[in-house]
Amino acid sequence: MSKSKSKPLSRLQRIQLQQEKIQYETTLRDVLRDHRNPRRAFFKSVKKLHRAQDAPAGNADETNRLLEALFLGLPKRTIQREAFRELVLHLCRQHCHRLLASRTMGVGLQYIASFWGATLREVGTWRRTGYNADRQLLSLVRHLFVKYPVPAFLYKAWLPGGTNPERRWFVEIAAGASVRQLSGLPVTLTRRMAFLFLNAPGWCTPTTALRYAQVAALGGDEWLAWHVGRSHLGGNGFRDDDFWITVIRFLATVPMLDGTQINAILDYIAHRRVLEAGFSMKGRTPNALLRQVEAWQEGQNRLRNRGGTRWSTSGIREGVFEEAAPAGKWFRLVELLSANELQDESDAMCHCVFTYVQSCSRGRCAIFSLRTEDLVSQAQQHLVTIEVDLHTYRVVQVRARFNASPPPEHRRIIAQWAGQEGLLLAKWM
Repeated sequence: MSKSKSKPLSRLQRIQLQQEKIQYETTLRDVLRDHRNPRRAFFKSVKKLHRAQDAPAGNADETNRLLEALFLGLPKRTIQREAFRELVLHLCRQHCHRLLASRTMGVGLQYIASFWGATLREVGTWRRTGYNADRQLLSLVRHLFVKYPVPAFLYKAWLPGGTNPERRWFVEIAAGASVRQLSGLPVTLTRRMAFLFLNAPGWCTPTTALRYAQVAALGGDEWLAWHVGRSHLGGNGFRDDDFWITVIRFLATVPMLDGTQINAILDYIAHRRVLEAGFSMKGRTPNALLRQVEAWQEGQNRLRNRGGTRWSTSGIREGVFEEAAPAGKWFRLVELLSANELQDESDAMCHCVFTYVQSCSRGRCAIFSLRTEDLVSQAQQHLVTIEVDLHTYRVVQVRARFNASPPPEHRRIIAQWAGQEGLLLAKWM
């Protein structure tokens, strides 16, 4: 029998093979343990994401991909990042899987982490009380920050669309601060207004609650406050508020005013103020003002519509926003209601929105255009085209020029408008 020609392994090679075997068995044992205990695997993933300094690694699991994006949006080596990790791990221990799988709720957790220094209780003492993700998030906010009762509408500050000053108001009121002494209030509130603010109806956002308090204190009712809050006054940052208070006082005295006219009246007054520096409400009567508004609207409609296929409005209100707009301009969201308007939008934006004529005329979708408008010349610059699915009332597409993705500042305006109109944002937005 012939001898084997293979050389015997050296001592060093035997040690190396033994180490590789041990490493393989250890890895296999960890994989099997994580497979039996998914929560352990999730904890390891979160801790890895917390330590990561680079871009997300692209995990296949949808929840992990979401957490990767959220961790990437947090500053590195900060209390905020540590707090977010602690929140996520505790929510996993409490089996809040729907909350962790929701991008909307994940942004809310980021907001909570940014106010970690103001918490009154340990997150580890919070216990889940139900399966609804929205209620879980608000219960968590109540547990961490609330010592004194907070109006229900202020909880909206912790959802997308809420602002940092609004969340600061929540924390200060929850700690017992007076409404009139809140930091960064854009208006001065009387005692009556402060009381009305705290008792504003649930449909209000923190900002529109301030408008509600003004309207109610000046003799208006909730119906008028609702329409004023949905106009451009709901998003103008309370600029020139001394003048607009006189307008609200005027509207509060007008009986049986059609709510659909309020937005048009406010737009007309803003237009006239730009043309006439001394424009005021003194001596004006409701009938005369409504005739002027009607004539102005007819002129606007003639400019917008030059014939061609037209269709009815979707019922979603257009919007005007002055915040962050260039000097002498405002942001305006306009619904496109004719084939000519779609063609103009397509030419200005260099994309193919003109192909939506049939879908719009049949009521399948609505197309809106975000523009900047000069307050004097009314010249407009096209910024973003927006598609709304009318079956689901969801914003499904936003496109800048050449089909590019809009910048963050324009996305924020669209999100604010969608929130005001009760529209959802598609997950891929």
